[in-house]
Amino acid sequence: MLEGKNGEVLLGTYTSGVLKVENGVITPYLNRDNGLGSNEVRTLLLDSKNRLWIGTASGLTRVEEDGTLVQFTNKAELPSGFVMALSEDNQGNIWVGTGIGVVVFDIITEKFTTLSFPKSFAAEYAFGFYIDKDYMWMATDRGLVRYTYTTGEMAILGREQGLPVDKLFQVVATEKSFWLSSNRGIIQIEKKQIQYILNTDAEQKVIPLEYQLYDEGDGMLSAQANGGSTPSATAHNDGTLWFATAKGVSSVKPARLQASTQVSLPTIIESFYVDGKPTALPLDGESVLLPPGVSRLSFQYAGLSFIMPQRLNFQTRLKGFNNKWVNRQHSTTAEYTNLPAGRYTFMVRAGYPNAKWQQNHKVISFVIQAHFWQKMSFKLFVFFILTLTVYAIYKYRLYHYKQVEIKLISRVESQTQDLQKQADAFAYQATHDQLTDMPNRRAFDSWLAKNFASFKTQNKPLAIAIMDIDHFKRINDGWSHIVGDQVICKIAQILKTNSEGEQEIARWGGEEFTLLFPGKTAFEARVICEQLRENISNNDFSTVAQNLNVTVSFGISDSIGINDYDRLLSRADQALYKAKNSGRNRTEII
Repeated sequence: MLEGKNGEVLLGTYTSGVLKVENGVITPYLNRDNGLGSNEVRTLLLDSKNRLWIGTASGLTRVEEDGTLVQFTNKAELPSGFVMALSEDNQGNIWVGTGIGVVVFDIITEKFTTLSFPKSFAAEYAFGFYIDKDYMWMATDRGLVRYTYTTGEMAILGREQGLPVDKLFQVVATEKSFWLSSNRGIIQIEKKQIQYILNTDAEQKVIPLEYQLYDEGDGMLSAQANGGSTPSATAHNDGTLWFATAKGVSSVKPARLQASTQVSLPTIIESFYVDGKPTALPLDGESVLLPPGVSRLSFQYAGLSFIMPQRLNFQTRLKGFNNKWVNRQHSTTAEYTNLPAGRYTFMVRAGYPNAKWQQNHKVISFVIQAHFWQKMSFKLFVFFILTLTVYAIYKYRLYHYKQVEIKLISRVESQTQDLQKQADAFAYQATHDQLTDMPNRRAFDSWLAKNFASFKTQNKPLAIAIMDIDHFKRINDGWSHIVGDQVICKIAQILKTNSEGEQEIARWGGEEFTLLFPGKTAFEARVICEQLRENISNNDFSTVAQNLNVTVSFGISDSIGINDYDRLLSRADQALYKAKNSGRNRTEII
């Protein structure tokens, strides 16, 4: 039904198109014979420009102010020809609910835009719309969809979010609640709770969806409030909500429901069972004394109300066990098992749906007596014996561990000393030549790397000499490798004996030795090297092998003008090659 622009009433029918009621007379207005796409009319809308929109089973028809018709079908503008819902938003755009999603008619461009539901919604039908300031709410076959005007984002409230059904037909709003029609009754949900559920990630939600589902038990002749056409529900200006059902119209006045919840609600405890046996309820201020070993307690209670008694909610609290109120929903029984001995107070209170809890609680106090082994004196005695036993075991174990500790410390100290000696030996072997017992190339390179930069920073010279035994291969081939090793040891001894000051001498490898002269230039080092060369040349090697004469060659360089110790070594090596190529048994500088 729709009130026309001139006060007439338009009726949408399933078989005769649109009828007009004027002055109590029903006359045909628009049907298939005079331009309507189908006689099965599902929805009517009169927009802000006084244009009549008619949704049918075969498309959408718009009646202009001059009476001309504009047709929209699934062959061009609509995803589906079956139109079930129409609504005009605050900007004047027309929202069309079809059998395959939603389309929006833009009032400026005069074109339709398809609004596709996300695949995760699995929604197809849009049965009804509700418009507010920021959102368009859509009742669909998979729940309540919220569309945000500014961002175009959509969110859904369905079974997964806690609704009892997911097929909704119409949305009607009051100041604080949404009322949703379905084929299982009318669902009432607070708006702020819907926004909380839709705005919070699933992992962060801590409050489940709470709602009220009204059906035949609340006075409806039928819970099937699916309507079949729109609007199938509406709000009257006196605050009454009207819903079309399979058996007539049901109405509710939320303000009256809210006022009813303020009526005093007495609560009573009907019965008290101990291990399945009924127990007499105590008088006010008295306590029930229960024997030891009680395993199961059961309380049955009720709220006395003529208003929605089947919808009363209950909360219970057992002081001495858990001081928090526990929601029992509509259950009228509370049961506790295996409570320890002690003093308890059972409390119960009732409340109406969507209302604050009334301070109407009833109370039963009871005491569960203890077995002798449950009494505090016995527990203290056992605790003392256990503590004494544990202390004795602790002292014995402590003495035992002290003895073990002494032995372990002695053994660790002995092994640590052995390991230190072994580590020192390995460290020495790693930096000394086994044949001559002189520092090896690793020790020499380490010293040079650590000190070269320091000498350069202090602007002090650093000279290096590489010495090579002349024709050493002839010695190995002519006398043997054993004799060659003895020659190397003899020369090492001469170098140690005749070294001066802070010289660093190392066996470079094979028949080569290196000498470092801290604070000396190449020319100052040459004087020392010449003395060493002459000492070796004049030395008597007949004790090593008969007719054996040994000479050496030196190559010298210093750090003046060099910023890299590798370069220093390279230049000393070049000087050595120069000495060899110049006849050997000589000293050269580069």
